[in-house]
Amino acid sequence: PLLPGGVSPAHRGRGVARWSAAVLPGHVVIDRPPSPHTTIAVVGAGPAGSTLATRLAQLGHDVTLIEGARFPRPHLGESLSPGVSRLLPAIGAEAVLEAAGATPVHAVDVLWGRRRDVRTDSDGAGHIVDRGRFDQQVLERARAAGVRVFQPVRVRSSTARHLPR
Repeated sequence: PLLPGGVSPAHRGRGVARWSAAVLPGHVVIDRPPSPHTTIAVVGAGPAGSTLATRLAQLGHDVTLIEGARFPRPHLGESLSPGVSRLLPAIGAEAVLEAAGATPVHAVDVLWGRRRDVRTDSDGAGHIVDRGRFDQQVLERARAAGVRVFQPVRVRSSTARHLPR
């Protein structure tokens, strides 16, 4: 599997993509694939995209990661669910939470309508973190794994076709 508890690729066909990117103020233009060897492009370098790109590179794929914003970026949503800290070891990024200044969370007070619920996590696997710092740390882990990162870039269009084996 790609990640613990994740999904294994069912089809490993070869593909080729033609790339094009929009020209926006302060953004890079990509008229063709960033590398003729790119086999997988991941769009979005938040924690999910950076983690996926890192793991795919570790599995031997040539990966390009495309992100619309320049990092570090201000980001709302400073809470990370317990699942995030459990995935980081799969990409060798155990130190990212500490480097980003994360604080473990042992209880969350949830108010939904008129109902109030306190959810506890005795392991403290959830975290409060500066998402700008955290996202930057995970992105740097992807770069260290050999992922080509283009930012700030916007994908305008792409086409892909499978090549015969």
